[in-house]
Amino acid sequence: MQRKILIAVHVNTFFVELFRLAKLLKTSEKYYPVMFFVNPYPTWMDDASKCLSLQIPCIDPLGMEITTKNDQGTVSFPSSLTEKSETRVKKWRSIYHKFCGIISGFACGHIGFIKLTREFLYFYMRFKFINKVLEQQGPSILVLGGDMVGYDTAVFINLAHKKDTPVVILPSTMSNGLEQAEAYYHDPNYNLGMWINRIAARLYPKWTMGHRGQKLLRVPGERVLVMESLGLAPPLPWIFNSGFADVIAIESECMKQYYLDCGVSERQLKLIGSLADDVMIDILRQKRQKRADLCLELRLNDKKPILLSSLPPDFLYMKGGRPESDFSTYPELVEFWVKSIAKVKNFNVIVCLHPSVRYENFQYIEDWGVRIARRGTAEMVPLSDVYVANVSSTIRWAIACGIPVINYDVYRYHYTDYLDVKGVIAVEEKADFEFVLNKITKDTNFYEQKILEQKHSASHWGMFDGKVGERLHQLFDAMADRYSGGEKLVR
Repeated sequence: MQRKILIAVHVNTFFVELFRLAKLLKTSEKYYPVMFFVNPYPTWMDDASKCLSLQIPCIDPLGMEITTKNDQGTVSFPSSLTEKSETRVKKWRSIYHKFCGIISGFACGHIGFIKLTREFLYFYMRFKFINKVLEQQGPSILVLGGDMVGYDTAVFINLAHKKDTPVVILPSTMSNGLEQAEAYYHDPNYNLGMWINRIAARLYPKWTMGHRGQKLLRVPGERVLVMESLGLAPPLPWIFNSGFADVIAIESECMKQYYLDCGVSERQLKLIGSLADDVMIDILRQKRQKRADLCLELRLNDKKPILLSSLPPDFLYMKGGRPESDFSTYPELVEFWVKSIAKVKNFNVIVCLHPSVRYENFQYIEDWGVRIARRGTAEMVPLSDVYVANVSSTIRWAIACGIPVINYDVYRYHYTDYLDVKGVIAVEEKADFEFVLNKITKDTNFYEQKILEQKHSASHWGMFDGKVGERLHQLFDAMADRYSGGEKLVR
């Protein structure tokens, strides 16, 4: 008999770490993982296919179980299922907006009340839907990739606790609110120009932040009012994972201190490590052979060192754009970034794509002299000699591996996460980016200095003892036994 673990995936960036967890639990005799793809993000079917290929059960965004395979044994989504899902989503959205508009317009005809009514209806529907899924699945433990007020994660936690089901967060990122303040700085939905936002800010000041001379709300005012009225508001809305989960599985000493400095309760924090750490330490132990295999796979010269770069995701689509950046369009940004790193001829230059995009859509950049990795970033970082990224959470992996980093803040978000790490070189200007690229790949003394500085910080950013999986099992054992939900077994 096995205890069921329901793993809720809200966004593609959460999937990577949650998929590692699902694979770990799949090999266990105690636990039975089920992946629930809560939101229909662009690559959710690809991610579900990965799970189903390993016989990990999946639930689609409409709560339907997906267990189909074709005659060749590979995963396939029947067109009828896909069409049914898309039709139901479109139909629900149409009814949702029309109903809200009619009801709100009848009430007073004001856009603020329309938004408020829509938000109440949204949460009503989410409560009803999520409760149905939890009832059907009856998990012993619920796992989330994060708890953010922009998603419905608070509803999951609220309903799980009503069923005596503990909630574990397996975070893949960290934020003290600066990221959101910068991302939404130019969006009028998040400032106090609208009356509903001003009311929310007056009634619940914890949702506000003063940033660059402007007062911002963490989410639009209607969501603030609804979450507060429903008892879903976290103590620290601007801080990721500051809600009411039972445990936040922390991956390193630095991440733990980060959360403590933000005001998160130490009672919730459990130092476990990241499953990516177990992946990376295994690769580091076989680095020479693994690197030779990679070079053969990508048709590269295995005598050259590797410069690895994570291509930044597109944030120029945000409302109001990003006028602080040197780039007005994403293709322009990609071209400058890729052609700049491609100039480094004494290194093999490899690019990791963001989890939200497909290889086929970016294959053209290989014509500029780089190769695109077909493996996950955690598998690639330990094989690299220099890592280039844009204020990415993956930088912490390079630090843990002792690999020098160029942190090119291409959107000029001015995040402070890695400023105290001497092995991470922060740049914002095009010319500085090109200069540092040239220096670290050609000046041996400078490069070796950065290696020493990075190794000094490494142990604080990862747990490379190979026992993260073991600690997660111990955590789940303790939590399942502590709650009555632990008696829900899969027979």
